[in-house]
Amino acid sequence: MDEPSLLSSREYSLYPGGHNEGWGDAQRIMFTHIFQALHGDSDDIDYPSFRDGLRAMQFEEAVYRSSREGKWIEVSK
Repeated sequence: MDEPSLLSSREYSLYPGGHNEGWGDAQRIMFTHIFQALHGDSDDIDYPSFRDGLRAMQFEEAVYRSSREGKWIEVSK
């Protein structure tokens, strides 16, 4: 549950206090930040990078392999 008055910036809360934010709201906020950076309105990188996505996929692959092979799998670097 959000309480906008507790946040440092209104841009992180789209609804009045007490309303839950969901996946769609998180996506909208993330893409707003991406588009602002692409447009040159912000130098702040407040969204996942390609490297973050790659690392998440490497982790997911290791989890899948670990489950399939029944052993610990080191996450690729």
